[in-house]
Amino acid sequence: MDFCLHLLYDPAENCVIVTSVGSHSEALAMELAMTARARVEIDQNGLSQCVQGRLVYEPDITQVPFRSPSVWREGL
Repeated sequence: MDFCLHLLYDPAENCVIVTSVGSHSEALAMELAMTARARVEIDQNGLSQCVQGRLVYEPDITQVPFRSPSVWREGL
C-alpha cells in the first residue's frame, strides 16, 4: 500500500482521528499533516462512506471527486 492510515470515528464530533500511520506512509503523512491524533472533519466526502460501515478502498485517489481525499492527493 502506498499510503495507509488507521482512523477512529468520533460520532460526537463528526470527525475521524488518525490513530496510526503505515510504516511506509510516515513521510507523506507528515507532509499532509495527517500524523497521529490529527482530526479530519467528515462532510460529503469518502469518509462519510466509512462511518456508515462501508469499506473504502480507492486504488487511484487522483480520480476521487470527494473533497478530503482530493486535498490529500496533492502530496502524492
